[in-house]
Amino acid sequence: MSLGSLEVYSETHTPSLPLSLKSGSLTQDAVKANFAMFFAKLGLNSTGTSPATGVERFIFVLGGELTLDVVGENAPVQLTYNDYAYLPPGQEHSLSTSSEASLLVFERRYAGQVFRLRKLVPQTPAYDFNIHIMDFSPGEHLNVKEMHYNQHGLLLLAGKGIYRLNEDWHAVQAGDVIWMAPYVPQWYAALGTQPTRYLIYKDTTLDPLETPWLGQGAAASACGCAARSCNAA
Repeated sequence: MSLGSLEVYSETHTPSLPLSLKSGSLTQDAVKANFAMFFAKLGLNSTGTSPATGVERFIFVLGGELTLDVVGENAPVQLTYNDYAYLPPGQEHSLSTSSEASLLVFERRYAGQVFRLRKLVPQTPAYDFNIHIMDFSPGEHLNVKEMHYNQHGLLLLAGKGIYRLNEDWHAVQAGDVIWMAPYVPQWYAALGTQPTRYLIYKDTTLDPLETPWLGQGAAASACGCAARSCNAA
């Protein structure tokens, strides 16, 4: 279980995507959504239980107060405005109120981490890029096809696999180098019988609104992806 509380800010934020609200559900009409997002309004002396088996849950309190009782914890926890709690799959718990409470709830079936990630550079404002080591067992792959404004530089250190860059598929092996331009769809799967390890660079403080060449969008930058073998003769 993870608990916390956010600071209060005066700004208001408009969702970047339209949301459909029906019976409290914000993702009901989003056919491809792999999670549930909904409002829950708990009345006086309401109770709630754990989600279905294998489902993780995140609760954010929009108003009121409720009690979270987690099996195995020493004592129940009181959650009020701006407090939140993460409940991993299989963590039995109950919610109860002595007055009304309003919640925003996220639930999804736990997919797990498909790779091991080690960050080599501190995650502080003094550093404007990341260097990661990523390890995949044979057959493991990224759960999603990524696309973002960050650039990547990658060196495959061990193993082999298949890397998708835009609509192109590249067979890669240890010693191969890949550069990924902003907004290029990317995906990886480890093949063969040996684990895969690669080192990857990612810039983190690049402002997409103040970098003119990024404004060309995905179609233009799709030409800016490349895979090169350092093993080729």
